[in-house]
Amino acid sequence: MSLRTEIDGAAALLGAAGVETRLDVADLPPLPGPAQDALAWAIREGTTNLLRHSEAQTCSITLSRLDGTVRLEIVNDGVRGVAAPGSGLAGVSERARAVSGTSATAVRNGLFRLSVEVPEEAL
Repeated sequence: MSLRTEIDGAAALLGAAGVETRLDVADLPPLPGPAQDALAWAIREGTTNLLRHSEAQTCSITLSRLDGTVRLEIVNDGVRGVAAPGSGLAGVSERARAVSGTSATAVRNGLFRLSVEVPEEAL
């Protein structure tokens, strides 16, 4: 999986669905395969989750680096309530843990946030 391909695909898909999407990924780091795969999967599942379970008008996808860690955040509005647990976001958490990373979701003030952190040098 290519992280860049997943980001570009998510932006195109969200745009086609009428979701105003802001990308902040200019400093996209070169990452080893496992870290890139975990983040790419999170982009794919986060986008799917947004389209299936929200009435989002806006979405932001942000990648940042700090102290050897890469953090992905996907934030969208249009939360429709608490969705039943599914396998998509659970799979994101499993993939993050497999490369010594973490994953979390939160709903606050009508916004849904998916955060995934992986070490830059994940093996």
